[in-house]
Amino acid sequence: MKAVTDAGFETAVLKSDKPVLVQYWAQWSDPSRTFSPVVQEIAAEQADKLVTLKMNVDTTL
Repeated sequence: MKAVTDAGFETAVLKSDKPVLVQYWAQWSDPSRTFSPVVQEIAAEQADKLVTLKMNVDTTL
């Protein structure tokens, strides 16, 4: 799963020709770590229909 930052958000997300799922995460967040495998599974299953990205909220604020 590719990472996105504030600098690339508009291009990668807002101007995407496919629907985009962004996982907002933080290394200290237990729910982020728990949910990550689910997002990765969705990304693999829907790769032809969906763009899946992750954004670290600690480095993009």
